Amino acid sequence: MEGKDKSKPRKDKKEKQEQPVLPGAIPVDLMASNMDVLRKHFANKEDNERLAAEQEQEHIKEILEKIKEKGNTP
Repeated sequence: MEGKDKSKPRKDKKEKQEQPVLPGAIPVDLMASNMDVLRKHFANKEDNERLAAEQEQEHIKEILEKIKEKGNTP
Protein backbone atom coordinates (compact mmCIF):
# COMPACT_ATOMS: atom_id res chain seq x y z
CA MET A 1 0.00 0.00 0.00
CA GLU A 2 2.83 2.37 0.69
CA GLY A 3 4.24 1.88 -2.78
CA LYS A 4 1.06 2.88 -4.56
CA ASP A 5 0.33 6.54 -5.00
CA LYS A 6 -3.41 6.79 -4.56
CA SER A 7 -3.52 10.52 -5.11
CA LYS A 8 -5.19 11.42 -8.35
CA PRO A 9 -4.23 14.47 -10.33
CA ARG A 10 -6.29 17.39 -9.17
CA LYS A 11 -9.11 18.22 -11.51
CA ASP A 12 -9.38 21.95 -11.79
CA LYS A 13 -12.78 23.43 -12.21
CA LYS A 14 -13.78 23.23 -15.81
CA GLU A 15 -12.96 26.43 -17.55
CA LYS A 16 -15.83 28.04 -19.30
CA GLN A 17 -15.68 26.72 -22.79
CA GLU A 18 -17.22 28.71 -25.57
CA GLN A 19 -19.96 26.90 -27.37
CA PRO A 20 -19.05 26.09 -30.92
CA VAL A 21 -20.88 28.33 -33.37
CA LEU A 22 -22.84 26.34 -35.88
CA PRO A 23 -22.87 27.51 -39.47
CA GLY A 24 -25.77 29.87 -39.99
CA ALA A 25 -26.31 30.38 -36.26
CA ILE A 26 -26.91 33.91 -35.01
CA PRO A 27 -24.91 35.00 -31.93
CA VAL A 28 -27.11 35.75 -28.93
CA ASP A 29 -26.05 39.39 -28.60
CA LEU A 30 -26.85 40.04 -32.26
CA MET A 31 -30.17 38.26 -31.88
CA ALA A 32 -31.04 40.45 -28.87
CA SER A 33 -30.22 43.65 -30.76
CA ASN A 34 -32.31 42.44 -33.71
CA MET A 35 -35.23 41.82 -31.35
CA ASP A 36 -34.93 45.39 -30.04
CA VAL A 37 -35.01 46.72 -33.59
CA LEU A 38 -38.07 44.61 -34.39
CA ARG A 39 -39.87 45.76 -31.23
CA LYS A 40 -39.26 49.40 -32.15
CA HIS A 41 -40.34 48.79 -35.73
CA PHE A 42 -43.63 47.19 -34.75
CA ALA A 43 -44.28 49.81 -32.07
CA ASN A 44 -43.78 52.51 -34.72
CA LYS A 45 -45.96 50.57 -37.15
CA GLU A 46 -48.79 50.42 -34.61
CA ASP A 47 -48.43 54.14 -33.89
CA ASN A 48 -48.49 54.94 -37.60
CA GLU A 49 -51.60 52.79 -38.12
CA ARG A 50 -53.33 54.50 -35.21
CA LEU A 51 -52.44 57.96 -36.53
CA ALA A 52 -53.64 57.02 -40.02
CA ALA A 53 -56.96 55.82 -38.59
CA GLU A 54 -57.38 59.07 -36.63
CA GLN A 55 -56.63 61.15 -39.73
CA GLU A 56 -59.10 59.11 -41.75
CA GLN A 57 -61.79 59.71 -39.10
CA GLU A 58 -61.09 63.46 -39.18
CA HIS A 59 -61.29 63.46 -42.98
CA ILE A 60 -64.65 61.65 -42.87
CA LYS A 61 -65.97 64.19 -40.35
CA GLU A 62 -64.88 67.06 -42.62
CA ILE A 63 -66.65 65.49 -45.60
CA LEU A 64 -69.83 64.97 -43.56
CA GLU A 65 -69.73 68.61 -42.39
CA LYS A 66 -69.40 69.82 -46.00
CA ILE A 67 -72.36 67.65 -47.00
CA LYS A 68 -74.44 69.08 -44.14
CA GLU A 69 -73.50 72.65 -45.17
CA LYS A 70 -74.51 72.07 -48.78
CA GLY A 71 -77.68 70.28 -47.81
CA ASN A 72 -79.26 67.67 -50.00
CA THR A 73 -78.89 69.67 -53.21
CA PRO A 74 -76.47 68.32 -55.79
